[in-house]
Amino acid sequence: MIPVGDSGKVELIFHSHPRQRGRIRKSARVTVNDNSRDNFNLLLSGELYNSGESDSLRPLALSEGMITFNPNDRGEKKEIKVTNESDQELHLEMIADAPGFFDVDLPKKIKPGKSEEIEVKVPKDFSDNKFVKSFTFQMDDSIKTRVTIPVSMVSAIPMTTPPPSTKAMPMQKKVMPDSSKSGMQGGKSGH
Repeated sequence: MIPVGDSGKVELIFHSHPRQRGRIRKSARVTVNDNSRDNFNLLLSGELYNSGESDSLRPLALSEGMITFNPNDRGEKKEIKVTNESDQELHLEMIADAPGFFDVDLPKKIKPGKSEEIEVKVPKDFSDNKFVKSFTFQMDDSIKTRVTIPVSMVSAIPMTTPPPSTKAMPMQKKVMPDSSKSGMQGGKSGH
């Protein structure tokens, strides 16, 4: 709900199938109760790549496609190495982030063939144990390429347990009572 005369943000999170690649198009329906305007669709398009895969349409190569924190990582930096694979200097500009969840230190420019690091940090005093957000930056190449990087915090820290033993367990013999000595012969009763 957005009060009259105010503004707000709408966050859309796209989840793809792990093997989905290539050009994608999605839409989201926005319903409004404003009599002066109709409901409308937001149309989104993008390109899905394998993690670390380079493409001529994407001037940057990323060392990671996402960043995951656990609650013990509060206050620590995680980094993604970005390499400029184009023949021109690229300037980066933040388009959207998630203030309050994490801070992003984005390099301002990357020279051709050189690498820089994007640093992401969840504040030490962050109180939640779980979130799924992202940040998006844009380059100044001819098509104004945008890159969105998912950032999440998982609440459960996976426990490391030893793998189950593959040794065969010795079979225990099950002793069955001898029914021939129980007084029941041939299924007849003593009537």
